Amino acid sequence: MKTLPAVATLLAMLFAPQAASAATATHPSARVVLATGGGEQLAAAGFSTFGTISTSGAIVDRFGVGFNFDALTFVPQNVGYGPNLFYYLRRDNSGFSTFGTISTSGAIVDRFGVGFNFDALTFTTLNVGYGGNLFYYVRHA
Repeated sequence: MKTLPAVATLLAMLFAPQAASAATATHPSARVVLATGGGEQLAAAGFSTFGTISTSGAIVDRFGVGFNFDALTFVPQNVGYGPNLFYYLRRDNSGFSTFGTISTSGAIVDRFGVGFNFDALTFTTLNVGYGGNLFYYVRHA
């Protein structure tokens, strides 16, 4: 049993890298839950994973990203942080939302706070009435 903390640390590094996000650093107890087989507890705590869904229905979790991610969109061109990035919205326990980026290598970076209760995010290069190269969101009251 004395090796459990070392195993917990190793598994946490594999599934939720330390450099991934400030969000993972604020919930260190979740790392132990993961290592002790409590995946359901992590889901209940708002732990999020980045994954893929094929058109054949294959669902694959690629890597852990932290807690309470709500929205995700992909932008192939560089709109300020580099090309080929996923952009996300995540919230803290008070409902405050943060905008950030995820690279396909697994680097997760919170960029800036955007306010409360954001739920959805998309991007278009087209000017649909508000200008081109903008992100659009939905949030609830």
